[in-house]
Order: sequence, then structure tokens, then C-alpha cells
Amino acid sequence: MNLTTSANKANYLLRQPLVDALQMSLCQQQSQLQGKRIWLACSGGRDSLSLAIICQQLYAAGQLPFLPQLLHVNHGMQASSDGWAEQVQTWAQQHDMPCQILQVKVDGHSEQAARDARYAAMMALMNQGDVLMLAHHSDDQAETVLMRLFNGAGVTGLAGMQAWTKKQLPQSESEHTPATSGFALATPKHIYLWRPWLQISRQQITDYAKSSGLAYIDDPTNVIEPVTGQQPEKQTGQQAEQLDQAKPANDRAWLRSVLLPQIRHRYPQASEAIARSSQLLHDASVIVNEQANMDRQAVSITDQVTHNVNKPDATQITEHINELSGLYSVLSIERLGSLSVPRQSAVIHAWLSPHPLDLPASKRLVDQVLSLCQRQNPDHQTCIQWHSGQHHYQIRRYQQQLYRLRIEWMDWLAISPQFSLCSLYSLKQSAILANYTANTFYDTLRQPVTLKSAACGSGHVTWSLHGMDILATALQIEQKQLGQQVQQQPQPPKQQQLVIEPLPKGLPVALLGRAGRKKSKKLLQALQQPVFARASVMLCSLQDTNVLIENKADEQMGVPLFILCAIGQKAIHVLHSEYSAILLDLIERHQLYTKLVYHESA
Repeated sequence: MNLTTSANKANYLLRQPLVDALQMSLCQQQSQLQGKRIWLACSGGRDSLSLAIICQQLYAAGQLPFLPQLLHVNHGMQASSDGWAEQVQTWAQQHDMPCQILQVKVDGHSEQAARDARYAAMMALMNQGDVLMLAHHSDDQAETVLMRLFNGAGVTGLAGMQAWTKKQLPQSESEHTPATSGFALATPKHIYLWRPWLQISRQQITDYAKSSGLAYIDDPTNVIEPVTGQQPEKQTGQQAEQLDQAKPANDRAWLRSVLLPQIRHRYPQASEAIARSSQLLHDASVIVNEQANMDRQAVSITDQVTHNVNKPDATQITEHINELSGLYSVLSIERLGSLSVPRQSAVIHAWLSPHPLDLPASKRLVDQVLSLCQRQNPDHQTCIQWHSGQHHYQIRRYQQQLYRLRIEWMDWLAISPQFSLCSLYSLKQSAILANYTANTFYDTLRQPVTLKSAACGSGHVTWSLHGMDILATALQIEQKQLGQQVQQQPQPPKQQQLVIEPLPKGLPVALLGRAGRKKSKKLLQALQQPVFARASVMLCSLQDTNVLIENKADEQMGVPLFILCAIGQKAIHVLHSEYSAILLDLIERHQLYTKLVYHESA
């Protein structure tokens, strides 16, 4: 065997594990890759350049269904940055691979700032749902897990990087993304990250890159050169201190150059073992998250505004409901307390960060919320502020309920609701029965009544009452029947109207099924309306048209029918009156209902 043949065989043996890992990952992600455009983040280092050349070779041999386009980010943080960008561009041209160089300016000098800038630049160029290949390997995984361990991560964080993940742009980056057709709600821009080499070691990639003669780039900030001639455990305190001086500038380089060599000297297979552990922790985190989601649903008083959604329309506004679920959510403290303490912590941890870009809540914050639940005074006004990095939330307690509220939602609740009048006698009396069965009414009554419509964060929330035409007709029929029971000869109908207004202060009303009449604070407490939601409470009453609207203190103003609440378990609270049975029937059959809808601003 001559030297050339021997070198080719050695190169083949070094290349094959990398090819096998890529093809196995390709098989595992085949359904998710279908129809998507593939990009490859290429720094020009040994890892990304090795992945690029293997992709090019497999594509040329018909063993890879796509040729990824290279993306190189030049953030100008080093004197050699321009030269590296030129080197990557030249290499791509020599190997007939498409390549784009992206110029960015990093806000700051930290590792995280540079990483965020790279992702933002690449995602700005990529289309919705595109795939970005990354050449992360098992040593990168070990470094990631250790960094998260030292930062106090839980089971999800210690699971490390995953082979396939979804990544979204922060709202500030994606708020100008055009809305997709079919919904007013714009979907935040997202891509997928694909890491096919998480089971491959850095040494395997290095051996292949050197055997192939790849002209890769060595970034000096990625490593700290060890003291020559010394075993890791024999370095003096002064030498270790010299190495440690680089730690504040680049934590990952310090781990790679100082800590991991010490660990590997004692445990040679440490990186592979950490990678296996991270996979086991990932499996455990899936189980924990599934249990936490089931527990959260069990303790959720309102899995958002589903109680405000008419059942036939529920599937049509799923995305709007999802957006509203991020604005406010309510948990039952009693149900939460029935869980074990670790399960309570898991529920609160997941509940505090509903948005994909929210940072995970700290243990200290979770403990504060649990402490709030355990206080003996259920009506105190304690407010916990939580800045998630994406949103600002308030955590409040009222009675036996725990609230998570976005600041935008608090502002929306404080806006005064709208006043509305609906005439009952828009039709001739002789047409009442026909209209009740045919469900035809004038457009003014058919249209939903807007209770409140105002800006909320980057969008607009509309609260509306539906079924007023059916309610008006049912009230007319009931009045006719009641009149016939009292007198043989029905009297001409009164000129009446349905009035929907902010709940008048001091007006005593009787909640259906409750003893006595309540007003003001006691009424709102019975409705389980916390202080921050009371400005939105509304009253619907049946009034004669000749009654002055301003005379709210007069108990003879009309017949209070029901109370409307924008937040809580029930949206419509029926009041005691001769029409209570009709109202209950209409609500039960979903003919009288309210709806909250979120519209993304254009």
C-alpha cells in the first residue's frame, strides 16, 4: 500500500463517523426538514468548515438532498475579522457553495452579546421556518452543561443543547413582521436550529480537518494557551492564576482551557459522559414538563378566556386565545396547595414564563410566589414585579386566586367600558314569534355590542357581547306571556330598552342563588372581582325609555338583568328577576355570551 492510498484510507476512517452522525440525524429529522430551506452557520473554524465540506461532498454524491447556504457573520470584534470573512468567502467559491457575509455591530463585548448579534443577523436574512445547521459537538455540550450548572440551572437547563430546537426573534426584532393571511394576529418570526453532531467529539472533528487539509481558522479567543511542559494537576498556583485572568473575558474559553483539561485528566471520557447525562436529563425534563402542564391545567381557574368564547367559534380564534393567555392567567390556590411542594414549584416555574422568549423564573421568585399563596390574609394588596426579559408581569393574589398579569393587560382593564342602548321594540309586536324562531332581527340588534375596545401592548383587545337580538326577542315573548297570566287582554307593550353601562355605585342587586341584595364593595367581592378589575364591571338592565339615564340611585330605574365581568371564572352573572330563567337558558345554550379577541396591530 503506497502512502497516498494509506492517507486516503486514514481520511476515510476519520470522516466516516462524521458522515454517519449527519445521515442518522438527517433520518431522525427528515419529516421536519421536508420543504424547508437549509442554511449553515460557518465561522470558518474547524467544526463548521468540516460540516460544510462533508455536506458539499454528500450533496455532490447524491447522498444529501440539499446543499446548505453558508452564513458568515463578521462582527468586527477582532483585527482579523475582515480577513476571516474573506477567507470563508474564498473557500465557499472554491467549493461551489453559496455563501453570504453579514456585517453586524455588537452592542457590548460579552459572549452573550456577540452570540445574540450573530443570531439576530442570520435570522433577519432567513425566512420564516428556515433551518440553520450548527456544528456543535459533545465538547460544546459539556461546556454548556457545566456553565449552566455553575449558574444554578434546573433539569431543563442541564439538559443542554438539543439536536432540534425552535428559535424565535425577540418581539422588538419581529414586531414589524407582516401578518400572515387568515388571522389578524402576526406570528413572531422563528427558525429551527439543527445540530447533527452533538454525539461527535471535538477531537474527531480536529483529526478529520487536519487529515483533509482544511484551511480552517483558529480564533485565539476560544482558548487560553496552557503552560507548556506542565500536567494540568502540576501547575503552580501562580500559573493557574495567570490562566484564570482570562476567565472574565470568556467563560467558555476558561472552561475549555482550564477546567475541562483538569477533569479529563482524571476522567478521560468526561465529555461523552456529560453528553449522555444531558440526554437523560432532557428525557427527565420532558417528563417533568408534561407533569407540570397537567398540574397547571388542573389548578387553572381559567385556562384563559375559553369561558368567554362561543363554542362554535373556538377553533377559529385559537391563536387569539393563545395571545390572551399570555396577558393574564389565574390559578386556584386551594388546588395548588393540594400538590406536593416540588410539584407546586414546577407549576409556578412554568406558569411565570408563558411566552417562548420569557426568561425562566429564578428559584427565589418561585419561592416568593409560593409564600404569597401561603399567607393567611387572602385579600392583601401585595404585588410581585417580574421582568422576564421579554415582558413585565405583576403577580397578585385575591381571595383564593393567584393572578399573573401583564402590565398591558392592567392598563386595558383600567380603561372605562362603553355605554350602550338597545331598543327592544324595533319590530312590530305581531312579528315577535316569527322572529324568535327564524332568528331574524334588525342589523342593529344582530351586531355584537362592543363593551370595550382599546390598545393593549402591541395589539388591540375587543370585548363584546353577542346574542342581543335573541335576548330582546325572548324578553318580548316573556313579557307577553306574563301579561296574559295577569290579564286576559294583553296590554300594549311599553317602550323599553336594554341598557349596558358601567356598574353604578351604590346600586343594590340580588345575585341569583344568593341571599339578600348587595352593593358596592360587597357585591364586587361576591363576584370575585379584584380591585384592579373593578373598573371594567358592567351592568345590563331593562329600562323604560322615559327614565332618565342619570338617575342611577333610583331603585325604580328598571330591572337589573345581569352583570358582565372581563376577568374571572364567569363572564355573565345573572341577577334575580322575573327573567332569570330565560337568561340562564340563553347562556346555557351559548346564545348569549361575551368574547375577548386580540388583534395584532398592523
